[in-house]
Amino acid sequence: MHLGNSTETLKSLADGSHPFSARLAEADLPMVITSALTLERSDGPALMNYINQLKNNSNLVNKDEQWNGFNVLHSDVGRINALELGITSKTTTEVPSKVVYLLGADNFRHEEIPEDAFVIYQGHTGDEGALYADLILPTSSYLEKNATYVNTDGRPQ
Repeated sequence: MHLGNSTETLKSLADGSHPFSARLAEADLPMVITSALTLERSDGPALMNYINQLKNNSNLVNKDEQWNGFNVLHSDVGRINALELGITSKTTTEVPSKVVYLLGADNFRHEEIPEDAFVIYQGHTGDEGALYADLILPTSSYLEKNATYVNTDGRPQ
């Protein structure tokens, strides 16, 4: 079922005026999936407010069922790994970095790399991150590895 593809659709779902709002409110374990890039837009904070309204007016987050139906799909797998380690883009230190390790990072602000830093790029695409590297370490893509991956439903693949 297609509900819409605009900010107005999300707003009307959040405020309860959309025809689907009642059904969403009654759903046992609903899910919202959005892109990290969507939340980085200039209206990202407003979109997040609408999603928070949905959380409050539905079972999008259900503590009794241990359900969190709010999902953000990141555009950079390296960012997910960093978040798992507690590293964010806001992490800073008083001392400028002497070594910068870009693990598959191709979408970053290169001007933030200190000029005298030794830059290591590890990845399989050799995109933008490799251009700034002093050392390039090649890796296999996920298609070339034997591993278990989890899809957006949380199911192993």
